[in-house]
Amino acid sequence: MLSRLPKSTLVPLAFASVYLIWGSTYTAIHVAGETLPPPVVTTARATLSTLLVVVICLLRGKSLRVPRDEMWKLALVGVLFMTVNNTLLTWGETMVPSGYASLVVATTPIMVALIERALPGGDAMNARGWAGTLLGTLGIAVLVWPSLHETRTVTAHYRPGLAIVVLLVAALAFAVGQVLGRRFHLKADTFVASS
Repeated sequence: MLSRLPKSTLVPLAFASVYLIWGSTYTAIHVAGETLPPPVVTTARATLSTLLVVVICLLRGKSLRVPRDEMWKLALVGVLFMTVNNTLLTWGETMVPSGYASLVVATTPIMVALIERALPGGDAMNARGWAGTLLGTLGIAVLVWPSLHETRTVTAHYRPGLAIVVLLVAALAFAVGQVLGRRFHLKADTFVASS
C-alpha cells in the first residue's frame, strides 16, 4: 500500500515516522530508567524486541538456524548493541534529559565514519558524506535544543559530566558493533541475525 504513494509523500512520511519513533523511544527509555534499574530496562527491551522479531521470522517461514561460525560474531555484535549500548544509554538517561542524551548519541554516525577511516581497507567518507553526517547531527541539535534548557526535565540525579562519558561509550559500542556487523559479511538472513 505504501509503495503506491508518490515519493513526494513518502519522504515526509519517513521523516515524520523517524522523528516520532526515535523521539518517543528516548522518552520511554528515560521514563523507564527513572523507575527501574538500567539492566532491567535493557533486558525487558531486548527480550520483547527479540520475541517480536522471532515471531516475524516464524510467520515469514524463516529458519532460525544460523551458521555455527557466525554465532560468535552475532553474539559479539548483539552484546555491543543490546547490552553495552542500551544499558549505558538507559543509565545515561537517568542523569540527563532524554533530548540531551539523544544529542550525545547522535555522534554515532561520526564515530562510524572515523572508525572506518582508521581501519585498513576502511571506507573513507567523501566531503559530501561528511557534510550530510554533520548536517544531520546539527539537525538533531536544533530539534532537541529547547529541551536542553528546560529545568523541569532535569532528573534528580543530574550529572551531565558523567552522563556525557557514559553516553559517548554507549555510542562507541554501537558504532563498533555496526562496523563489525558490516565487516563480518554475515550470511544469515537480516531478521534471523537480528533475533
